[in-house]
This record gives sequence, structure tokens and C-alpha cells, in this order.
Amino acid sequence: MKLPTAEAAIRFMFDALVRANIDLAGPWQGWRLRGRHLVTPGGERLTPERVAGLAWRDAMELRRAGYASRRAAERAAHGPTIRVVVVDLHEYRERGVSAA
Repeated sequence: MKLPTAEAAIRFMFDALVRANIDLAGPWQGWRLRGRHLVTPGGERLTPERVAGLAWRDAMELRRAGYASRRAAERAAHGPTIRVVVVDLHEYRERGVSAA
């Protein structure tokens, strides 16, 4: 792996700290921070107030649907939890009950 030069490292830190230019990675690949804006992969600029408004709207839609949180809504979407019980077949047959 090639290490960046000192000049490249200084330029990166200047962009990140002074200009607040940060390209996000991982599941946020393509998104970036430019100043006080979150920029979508399509180039749309979102202000902090707009992001807060979107989060508020999402929370209100969940509340209107009867869920206390996103986690509760996701849990309901997946259905009930299935429990698996492992029973020794030999012991089950000894008690006089067939497995069929």
C-alpha cells in the first residue's frame, strides 16, 4: 500500500477540516459532505434542517401507523419470532407417542 505524501495529507486535512469536504464510504458510498450540506449521489444538496425534517416526518409516519420506533416497525414487518424446540426422538417414542 502506497502512503500519501505529506502534501497530499495536508491537502486532505485542509479540505476535511476547513472546507468540510468529506467523501463518505461504505454504505454511504457516493454521498459527501460539502460545507454544511449533505450531498446525495445524484447531486442534490440537503441542509441540516432538511435532514432533520425528513427524520421528523419519518418518525411521525411511524407514530401514525401505531409504532413507537423504527425498530418496532421492522420487527412487525418480519412477523412473529419463530422458536425451535429440539426433542430427542428416542425419548419422544419411549413415552408412547409416535413422531408422525
